Amino acid sequence: MVEQSGEFTDDEAALYDRQIRLWGLEAQKRLRSSNVLVAGIKGLGAEICKNLVLVGIKSLTVVDSDTVCDEDLSAQFCVTSADAGKNLAETSVAILRQLNPMVRVTADTDLIDDKQDDFYETFDVVCLLGCSNSTAVRVDHFCRSKGIKFFSGDAVGLFGYMFTDLGNHHFAEEITKYGSVTSGNGPPSKKVRSESSGDVKVVKRSLSYVSLERSLGQDVKLASKDKAAMKRLTQTYFVMKVLNRFREQVGRRPLLKSREKDSEILLSLRDDVVRECSLDSASFDSEFSRYCFGQLSPICTIVGGVLAQEMIKAISQKDVPIKNFFFFNGFSHQSGIVENIGDQ
Repeated sequence: MVEQSGEFTDDEAALYDRQIRLWGLEAQKRLRSSNVLVAGIKGLGAEICKNLVLVGIKSLTVVDSDTVCDEDLSAQFCVTSADAGKNLAETSVAILRQLNPMVRVTADTDLIDDKQDDFYETFDVVCLLGCSNSTAVRVDHFCRSKGIKFFSGDAVGLFGYMFTDLGNHHFAEEITKYGSVTSGNGPPSKKVRSESSGDVKVVKRSLSYVSLERSLGQDVKLASKDKAAMKRLTQTYFVMKVLNRFREQVGRRPLLKSREKDSEILLSLRDDVVRECSLDSASFDSEFSRYCFGQLSPICTIVGGVLAQEMIKAISQKDVPIKNFFFFNGFSHQSGIVENIGDQ
């Protein structure tokens, strides 16, 4: 739980004036008191960190052991070609600090997989990007035990996703009261919304979330019990499973410089997922492997914007949060989809 700090200074009140008008003073106080960890600052992480710093959290810790490479230049706006070979976290932090000097931003160059559980205890929100499933499941388990809000996600090629585990989350939802008028000369039962009466009611609500481990194991249960439910799951969910398995097996994301070899691995893993989940192979087109390479700025912007928005909701305890997956597919007509997986 984020503990609110004291009164705003004049400078803070001026800087965050529009935000305070949007979601209220108490919500901004929660943001200003929050300590956030983001592990992985490639294109997706840069977008998330930028939004968090601008909104005015208390502190942001960026963890990344990787160095700047050519692929980062396509989507990571905190680095340039002159930064090649430098640590991603340290280079990015220098730019993020300039966006909002009131936020304490620090870099950590350690490998996130090597961090022990007690490292996460000082944070209110933890977000792991591009991590292995084993690390994400372990960290989520610890965060649940400590009441820390947990997020994970990735953006690879034309695909992106996010997962959120907020435990038992309490929040306030504003409901605007609308009037109703009779539509034309029809019967009174045919009503349409009129202009808002200006009456806004704040409703206190709560949601309970399942763990990442339970969500990731849900498809196997559905495959054996509810094949119709499996068919309703977006294909991007299964692409996510393939990409996560690729990372577990190879230790990295698919790379353009090894595209031919990596495509073969992706297709082999796709066959495994199709078999395990009893999918119709036609419903999981092998063409997906063509679009699993590189970082694309528009994909990172969209998924990063959604993920940062959900983190802000969780901290501020304002508005209805996503439960519990968001998937984005850059070449599908069903581009952005929310799925609640694991509650069944």
